[in-house]
Amino acid sequence: RKQAQGSAHRQEQLRLSNLIGYERMTFETFDAERFDLRPNEKDALMRAKKMAVSFATNLQGWLFFQGGYGVGKTHLAAAIANEVLRQGVDCIFQPVPDLLDWIRATYKRGGETYTTRFERIKNVPVLILDDLGAESGTEWADEKLFQIFNHRVVHHLATVITTNIDPKEMDGRIESRLNDPSLVTRIFLDIRDYR
Repeated sequence: RKQAQGSAHRQEQLRLSNLIGYERMTFETFDAERFDLRPNEKDALMRAKKMAVSFATNLQGWLFFQGGYGVGKTHLAAAIANEVLRQGVDCIFQPVPDLLDWIRATYKRGGETYTTRFERIKNVPVLILDDLGAESGTEWADEKLFQIFNHRVVHHLATVITTNIDPKEMDGRIESRLNDPSLVTRIFLDIRDYR
């Protein structure tokens, strides 16, 4: 019975964190030493994994993964989320376009209110935003993302972000925060798509 309750609790945590489907993405399953990678690519992935493990242990500051498609950014971000959840710390893992849709969904009647959901996103102990820059570049989207980022900067809340675009292509207020070396540890994965 305890095992069934534990499993049900784990499924609920995965649902609330939006990690259903990402459970297999852990530090143990992250393969940074594939045979088809060049030595410098293996080194870059091992460094990225080491920094991700350190972040998941300390939960301080921001971690910013930048690189092309299929280089392991999402896997490392999900591994952080799974480890944080294993430690019993609340987190939200969302691709940015889905996060914005999740906020918009509160405008319809019924269910969680906009204020409750938006406050939850802004204040969750660990927020992991995958694929920043994939969202539609509307004023509304830029405003919501700025509000989230600014709140998390001011309140020193652990945040992980992945992107495959140059921050110069983002809203200037967001770019400024992502380029702050006192807040953000930036990991650039300049390797080939190995997916």
